[in-house]
Amino acid sequence: MSDVDEAVDSVSAWAQRYEQLAVRGVRSGEVANRIALHLLRFERYLRSSYGHDRLSTGGRPGRDRLAG
Repeated sequence: MSDVDEAVDSVSAWAQRYEQLAVRGVRSGEVANRIALHLLRFERYLRSSYGHDRLSTGGRPGRDRLAG
């Protein structure tokens, strides 16, 4: 996978794109800030739990924990 592919495959890249398309200019500033905070927390959770924020690693990250 190239560096470009890895950038597109990251939660942070998807979060930025989501904010551009669905949040900025659509939601109030306060709501946009909350959404950004939640997306950042999700990215940090993935990095701390799995050591990366790639989306293509497949599966459902919480599935193993919930099934156990």
